[in-house]
Amino acid sequence: VRDCDESYGDSTCAGIVEHSHVVLHDSAEACCTSEYEWMETELCATRSTKTPIEKYWPDKTNSKCVNDSETPAEDFSVSLFDTVEACCTAGIPWLSEAACMATTDEDAAAATPRGSGKYYIDWIHERCVMDDGSDGIVAEAWDDLFDDVTACCDSIPWIEREDCVVM
Repeated sequence: VRDCDESYGDSTCAGIVEHSHVVLHDSAEACCTSEYEWMETELCATRSTKTPIEKYWPDKTNSKCVNDSETPAEDFSVSLFDTVEACCTAGIPWLSEAACMATTDEDAAAATPRGSGKYYIDWIHERCVMDDGSDGIVAEAWDDLFDDVTACCDSIPWIEREDCVVM
């Protein structure tokens, strides 16, 4: 927060510092770097200046990424990411990017195509399925992805070729 008179109506003012032991900094970023090194400087500075930020943070409890400008992180130790994809990849590593995107904010997820367009084996039905995101069908992080249906079907040779693919 800034060292300024709150009566001026500036929401970033916290009053005049009257104690000489308080260290003053030239900017929110300088203060954050010096005093709150455990927190990402950008997150600290935006909270200090009360400025919304278009970044994403991983909500690990719900396995999704959240737009900080819509739902500000309450845990100041979280990492921030520029894109939903980067957040899903680095912040929710136990899900595939497509699965994470499917659980993430619909507006943000709609901006990026879901699914890889590759094939994976649905072991419950012993069939190859395209990872395209339609009908909520997305590969999990542990699923092996195949570039084409032939390579996928070759991995389950006991299934007849005509029965191998789910359309």
